[in-house]
Amino acid sequence: MTKKKYCVSIPDPRSVAACDVSERYARGEASIVDLQAAWAEAMAASWAEARTAEAVAEAEARTAEAVAEFKKKIAEHEPKIAYSWPGGSCMIKA
Repeated sequence: MTKKKYCVSIPDPRSVAACDVSERYARGEASIVDLQAAWAEAMAASWAEARTAEAVAEAEARTAEAVAEFKKKIAEHEPKIAYSWPGGSCMIKA
């Protein structure tokens, strides 16, 4: 299975808060405990987003497979007559 990369248009608030805490830590306004807690929350947000994106990709793949199988079954049960001529062709249901 090919892994797709997904962009996040609206970041999780936990990730935004972690960035804010890291900036405050850099300025000496937050403790290492605050930084570690924010990191843990950001990781939880990242994990949740990754699982959601993976679930969407898997659902899209299952849907595409189901549509292809459905089209295949229709084609098997629906005989057609092919007509072709120079510059064109058509399929007519029998």
